[in-house]
Amino acid sequence: DVSVSAFDVSRKEGESISLTLDLYNTSTIFPNSVIEEVLKKENGTNNAFLIFTTYNKIDSQFSSSVPNQGSIVYGLTLVNQEGKIISVSNTSSPILLSLSLLSQLSVDASSLDCLWWNELESQWKNEGCTRKSISKSLIECECYHLTNFSAGVLPTRNAPPAQVVDGSKSSFPIAAVAGAIAGGVVLIVILAVIIVIILK
Repeated sequence: DVSVSAFDVSRKEGESISLTLDLYNTSTIFPNSVIEEVLKKENGTNNAFLIFTTYNKIDSQFSSSVPNQGSIVYGLTLVNQEGKIISVSNTSSPILLSLSLLSQLSVDASSLDCLWWNELESQWKNEGCTRKSISKSLIECECYHLTNFSAGVLPTRNAPPAQVVDGSKSSFPIAAVAGAIAGGVVLIVILAVIIVIILK
């Protein structure tokens, strides 16, 4: 199932465009300065539409599910009058997204992050979006590009084990160097003794 809200940006007034998906208690605030900045690159056209979409079933849309999913997936796109997607990235001002959270979560709401779908890498990422606030029912995100968004928790990468340094243990580099030096000195002493014995 898909729900859509659209706005003709040529009718924009004030400082921002606000789109709401009432059924999902979800909204976005898009700065008009960003619209102007993007359309200036598109030969100054003013004929474009801001489209806000929800994806209730994402299996056929994305090759990877949202990790520890906290909300359904929402898409925010700017298209020209021919329906071609206009690229929006590295905006000068943040785009605000207020996403409704799922009623049943597999993780604690406070651990949720703002995630976005990276088309090139076919995976969910969090760089480029910042969690502004979170409650039991809503997460607010500030993002600087347009794509598909959700809330979730990315798996953490395993960090390399820390080296233990205390009174009884030395860290690996120091122990290795000291061992090599001691071994070298012992070898030289043994060789010196052997040489002296042979020469006698």
